[in-house]
Amino acid sequence: AFGFTRHDGGIGPIEACDLNNLDGTFGDGGIYASAADLVRCDAALREGRLMPADVYREAYARGRLNDAR
Repeated sequence: AFGFTRHDGGIGPIEACDLNNLDGTFGDGGIYASAADLVRCDAALREGRLMPADVYREAYARGRLNDAR
C-alpha cells in the first residue's frame, strides 16, 4: 500500500509515496507482494518446499512452560 506525501514544505502537490525508510529487504517496507504471491508462499511453506515440513509443524506445536503448563 502506498501513502501520500507533499513536497516543498507541505504546499507542493500530493504524490504517492511508499513510506520506505530503508532500501532493500529489511521488513519495514520495500517488499511488495500480491495476494496470489502470498498464497503461493503459504502453499510452499505448507508443502515443505521452503523449509522442511517438520520444521514448519514445530513452529505451530504447543510448548510446555517450566511449571509444566
